[in-house]
Amino acid sequence: MPVSLDDVLRDVITISNALGVHERGERLVKHVKRQLADLNTTALSVLGNNPKPKVAHVEWLAPLMGSGYWIAECVAFAGGEMVHGYPGGHSQTLEKIELLSNADYIILGPCGFSIERTNEELNAMKLLESEEWQSLPAVKNGRVAIADGNKYFNRSSVASMLGSAKIVAEFIHSELRGMYGHHGTRWVRLEELSAFCSRTGAEAARKEVVLAEGVVESPNNVVEQNGLKQESSPEHSETVKHVSNQIAALTRSDYASAFAMNSVANQKRLVSAEKFEAIVSGWPSFKVLTLSSTSCQYFEGTSDGSTTSSVKVDAMPDDSDEVLHFVFDIRKSEDGKRWETDGYSSQSRLYSSAAAVGDSNRQVKINIYIGRLKYPCQVWSCMCHTHKIDCWQDDTESHPNEASATATIYDVLAT
Repeated sequence: MPVSLDDVLRDVITISNALGVHERGERLVKHVKRQLADLNTTALSVLGNNPKPKVAHVEWLAPLMGSGYWIAECVAFAGGEMVHGYPGGHSQTLEKIELLSNADYIILGPCGFSIERTNEELNAMKLLESEEWQSLPAVKNGRVAIADGNKYFNRSSVASMLGSAKIVAEFIHSELRGMYGHHGTRWVRLEELSAFCSRTGAEAARKEVVLAEGVVESPNNVVEQNGLKQESSPEHSETVKHVSNQIAALTRSDYASAFAMNSVANQKRLVSAEKFEAIVSGWPSFKVLTLSSTSCQYFEGTSDGSTTSSVKVDAMPDDSDEVLHFVFDIRKSEDGKRWETDGYSSQSRLYSSAAAVGDSNRQVKINIYIGRLKYPCQVWSCMCHTHKIDCWQDDTESHPNEASATATIYDVLAT
């Protein structure tokens, strides 16, 4: 996985070499570098002797996460300085909103979310109404933007990188606003968000999933917190056992033990057991996992059969009928002796079309549409907040004109 601009450009060369068009790859790399250099020259000329503005890119909303990777380099080319992230670094989890107070500009561009989807999530979370948010300097100064986090910022393509850098430049330099054609289409100021999302022809917050005929039986790998609901294999039970033990540690407020059950990379992102506690207890959805009265069910997710897997957790507080959905991405430790948690995500709601099916624990045949294109016959499970689509298994022969897939309904997210 690329983590820097150089990584992305090396991938361009690798692909062009594989296709036998090395010269075209070299030409594209030179073009990208020239475009970024020209953008930087323009941004710095506008900036003059003023200090570079500090920019925070928020990659996820619950929990709140900063950025890094190649995005920090895009910010630098645009004449800014990234906070809560650095070039080549992984996304940093922020345990409280107040940490964004050091940002002159804030860009909300959650991974995989269009502007309309981000607006829906912000309304559901009521983040913008909180006193902590309202007190941020960037908010008070009207320096908050909502960007298309699906097509830009979070995709490691040359087009996405160039577009992301230009979006940042348009946002943080008023003299450049609209210069590259992205303002009002790929990003808007916070005060423009409502009008943008209610305009005629606005994109739906969630894309339609068209259900096809036929269903298959539920997988026999559903586990309740207080015992097996259905039989699962010994290998699967080890992954579920790891996640249930980690949640049990949270329930008894043993954050040190729960933190130690994370992978080394995840521990670096979370920083410390104390910050881990602040994150878990500070966000309403994750706080549910710390309550002894919460009832949990566990579902096996995707797995490569040896080193990586995932477990989905459905949590229901005793004082609510709402089920909260979580996904724990887990992997084997370096010595291969135990499972470790490599990441978490919270899923606040189901697809409306999926919910209409009824039993959310079964699998159904669906057609997957991305934009106007129907994808070939494969079996998919969409399981993480980045909307990465992991292949589950093949059950039909591909046909270029028909896209039929099997997906676990409760794991299908809007992209």
